Amino acid sequence: MIERTSPRSNSSTLPAIGNTETRRHGEGMRKEGCNVNNVPVIRIAILLAFFVLQLPFLSLCLRVSVFRIGAAYGNDLAAQEGAALRAAARRVSPAVVRIETLGGADEGDASQASATRSSGVVVDADGWIVASSAAFAGDPKTVLVTLADGKRLAARRVATDESRQIVLLKVDATKLPVPEAAPRGKIAVGQWAIALGRTFDGADASMSVGVVSAVDRLWNRAIQTDAKISPQNYGGPLVDVRGRVIGLITEIPLDGAGMSEGGQWYDAGIGFAVPWDHVVAVWPRLAKGENLKPGRLGISLQNADLFSKPAVIGATQAASPARKAGLKAGDRITAIDGEPVERGAQLKQQLGGQYAGDRVRITVDREGAASEHEVELVAELPAYVRPSLGLLPRRDAADVVVRHVLAGGAADTAGMTAGDKIVKLGEAEIHSRQDAAAALAERAPGETIAVTFERGGATQTVDVVLGRVDEAIPGALPPARVGLGDGEKPELALGVVPIKLPEFAESAVAYVPEKFEGRAPLGLVVWTKAASGEQNDKLIERWKAVCDDSELMLLVVRSRQQAVWEPAEAEFVRRAMEHVAEKYGVDRSRVACFGEGTDGAFALRLALAMRGRVAAAAVVEAALPANLDVPATEPLAPLAFYSAAASDSRQARKIDAGLTRLRTLEYPVSTKTLPAATTTLSADDLFELGRWLDALDRL
Repeated sequence: MIERTSPRSNSSTLPAIGNTETRRHGEGMRKEGCNVNNVPVIRIAILLAFFVLQLPFLSLCLRVSVFRIGAAYGNDLAAQEGAALRAAARRVSPAVVRIETLGGADEGDASQASATRSSGVVVDADGWIVASSAAFAGDPKTVLVTLADGKRLAARRVATDESRQIVLLKVDATKLPVPEAAPRGKIAVGQWAIALGRTFDGADASMSVGVVSAVDRLWNRAIQTDAKISPQNYGGPLVDVRGRVIGLITEIPLDGAGMSEGGQWYDAGIGFAVPWDHVVAVWPRLAKGENLKPGRLGISLQNADLFSKPAVIGATQAASPARKAGLKAGDRITAIDGEPVERGAQLKQQLGGQYAGDRVRITVDREGAASEHEVELVAELPAYVRPSLGLLPRRDAADVVVRHVLAGGAADTAGMTAGDKIVKLGEAEIHSRQDAAAALAERAPGETIAVTFERGGATQTVDVVLGRVDEAIPGALPPARVGLGDGEKPELALGVVPIKLPEFAESAVAYVPEKFEGRAPLGLVVWTKAASGEQNDKLIERWKAVCDDSELMLLVVRSRQQAVWEPAEAEFVRRAMEHVAEKYGVDRSRVACFGEGTDGAFALRLALAMRGRVAAAAVVEAALPANLDVPATEPLAPLAFYSAAASDSRQARKIDAGLTRLRTLEYPVSTKTLPAATTTLSADDLFELGRWLDALDRL
């Protein structure tokens, strides 16, 4: 039975539930100090305790459930991504072809020739195909194209875009599949990028996947990707996740616009593609048989660092578009076609994508007044030949005081002698070696220049007919300054100094002459030496006396691997050079790369890549790599070469061919014939090389 509480009972009292026995039990509980009203609270507490005890189990169940849901979702997302990438590749794959080239000038006997394979992309349904010119080295005589359906056709090479390394081919076919282009304005850093190629046999194109890592690279000519790029997919398309072509994969040369590149190399792990909309825009010009060449301006900037302000012209080459348009040394470039320019890099970005024949408007500030010059870019510039006075300046004077007059040189013929202080060259006032070099940069051998100098308190002027840089190795030279080693020593480590850059695995060690006192910077010899071979202490011992005698610092740089230099290691060499230069100071006119054998080939690459920062390359038993693109000479980036080889050198033909290439481009080249079977320089040979390096700051 159920009884209700009395109306007079407290309204907060819970109704009693149960029979009479239960009530009596409750009364007993009250007598013992227990309140029946707490029974539900006790029950709740028991339930809470049970729940708390179950929390670990419930948490585990929840985690398992979330993991299963996440795994299922993740697996599904990965599957969707993979499906999308494969679908994009399948969409473009029919337009990807295989290119085979056979024969050529470098093949010799045609019966021994082997095919070189690469890829290409259909650009027009009527048999027009674009490919990378990397596959056409040596001017191959036969070109074959294999379509996606396996049909093999003979192809005719029509024209080449030399700025972007694109070749246009024509095959006898119609109704070929043409891929859709990705709008260039929609291409964003971080989006999917699929590199396709058809080098290998099989129905499907090969593919590697990455992202677009940069746009407008290589001076406004390329899109950059971290998808795996190699000769196997040169000429293939770079594709977005929707199956549209972003660009044509190719090996684009770094230089352009007739300006010094300043030591840039392809980065490790990246590749480049010419934007597809540009390919579509220019192929009709190629179809007319018009070879497209980079447009060249013909100037050198005062500062070799392209990222420094401002962009001031240091020299204009004779017969160049810049000279013809009235541009002069000292002009500060402020705009190209209305686009502002503050740094050399911006100038190069604006000019880098231009072709020969294109016209640009260059705005300059000349002594505070703005002027505009219209320039038509050209494909080729006359080879720049460096003029010479035939003298060496002292290094202990702020002004240009003659240290030594080279026998038979222009200054010698004009009657100049050691101790003469040059104050003017032509109309240019001279206060430093840099002033003199700049005044000579726009001249040419055979020109007459008025040289004003002081001798014994009197000033006189003579006309000097400028000559060429003397390639002969000089004999004994007088000291470049007096009191070397007498000054107070700087608070710097001298002697053998380990060089360690924490972000690189390679190692280096420097030797700084003990008598260095910091009053004048030293020259620098960078010896690229593979990890294998002699220890550093023995290498330094060979050069120590030469460095002391010719005011040189030696930097020995070792490769990562035992006997192999990788192109990416050039960055470590550059950084090590900068580290030493910042710490001790370096005479930029006497910085040289040195190497023997295969190390010497790498030293040649370095010197050409870093001209403007490096003034010379000296090698022993090393040939200029045949596939190396040698840039044209530049007025403000002098580069000289020294090559020593044994009389019976096995590389004689290759070495001579490389030296001929350099001389054809008007680089000064000095040679040394070593005894038979010799692969290194003797102590006397090294001292002779030291004199050659000592004379690199000649005027």
